[in-house]
Amino acid sequence: MRRLGALLVTCLLVVAPATAATQLERISAQVVGVTDADTIRVRMPDGSAEQVRLVGIDSPETRHPSKPVQCFGREASARTSELAMGKTAELELDVEHRDRYGRLLAYVWIDQQMLNLQLAAEGYAVQATYPPNVRYVEEFRMAIASARDQGLGLWSACQEAELAPKSSRLSRRLGVNRVRAYSRVPSSAIRATRRSASRPHRLT
Repeated sequence: MRRLGALLVTCLLVVAPATAATQLERISAQVVGVTDADTIRVRMPDGSAEQVRLVGIDSPETRHPSKPVQCFGREASARTSELAMGKTAELELDVEHRDRYGRLLAYVWIDQQMLNLQLAAEGYAVQATYPPNVRYVEEFRMAIASARDQGLGLWSACQEAELAPKSSRLSRRLGVNRVRAYSRVPSSAIRATRRSASRPHRLT
């Protein structure tokens, strides 16, 4: 079972996302810092600095101003640092480019693999889908399911209650419709947002 899961993860990381992204615009940037597992700092081509939130996942908190360090948070942050720190990344944008905090929302590609998806597949994050940014929602769902079935990372280290998505009240306050982990976005929403993916992206 573990061997089959590993094969599935490899296919997700290398084949499916890369095929879908071949025609999409990416922005090259240098990773200069890691805030936590799902947030990094990059230097853009013009020399400016950006906070980048990894789309599609939610990792345990380590630096939240009002929360303690969550289960497997340090391990997840360390893994992001190992995979990304000091490396050249390509930032792939979806429909919405920024969150309410001004962070850039991106799928982060390093060495031809998507960092967001790799963290999910290795058990360092749960799924967090905010429409309309749903380009790889099925790939994330499959990677999360595989990691959970194999008991990888936080799936064996943490209690189920600690992995639950944030409350719907928080989602409303953020002004987004959050899809609960392991649930599926309606196919009509996926089709609509994927049609817009072919449009040129302008960083705003």
